[in-house]
Amino acid sequence: MLLVVLMLVLRWVLGPVKRLISKLKEIEAGEKDQMEGSYPAELVPLSASLNTLFRHERYRQTRYRKAMDDLAHSLKTPLAVFRELVEKNESAKEHIKHLSEHVTVMGWIVDYKLQKQQPPPDDCLNSHNHYILK
Repeated sequence: MLLVVLMLVLRWVLGPVKRLISKLKEIEAGEKDQMEGSYPAELVPLSASLNTLFRHERYRQTRYRKAMDDLAHSLKTPLAVFRELVEKNESAKEHIKHLSEHVTVMGWIVDYKLQKQQPPPDDCLNSHNHYILK
């Protein structure tokens, strides 16, 4: 009898943890964006922290995707110049000069874009650990 009661108590106590795990699996599968539902007071900070983590990760992914789009767009013109120079078959000396100039510009573009992708500093966090865009 005691064993049955103990199993029922454990089932009741671990129920919220199982719901939390279920919600995490839904997020992992892409079905949900954040932890939803009510949880016991002991699990509320965990749920809130996970939601903050998920928001931050979505923010980083969006920034990264935009940066990669910008980078690809920025490199289109120098690559078009390369293609044109190769097709024109200019003299080797002039060809190398143009290529060198454009390689330098492409290096600057990549360096600039990579510097912009540094994660936001900790002072961008408010008291609730949410990122503030300054």
